[in-house]
Amino acid sequence: VTTVQAAAELIGRNRSTVQEWLRGYREHGIVEILSHKPRVGRKPKIPTWAQQALTICYMLMWFIIFAVRHENLEVLTWIT
Repeated sequence: VTTVQAAAELIGRNRSTVQEWLRGYREHGIVEILSHKPRVGRKPKIPTWAQQALTICYMLMWFIIFAVRHENLEVLTWIT
């Protein structure tokens, strides 16, 4: 993946969402993009602990896909 647009298409997200994640990662590291940001609207039916667990799983999956596609398996050493 060489562009933000290509990354967004790969993971099924909007380009602006991926740009926001990248900005957060560059400025504050992985903690920033994994932190839950409250949204306005109806109260979620999924408990907070489950949302956090799903967010972590989703981001790990995204990093693994990125590393494998770029044959950059060194990135995966911090996971194991």
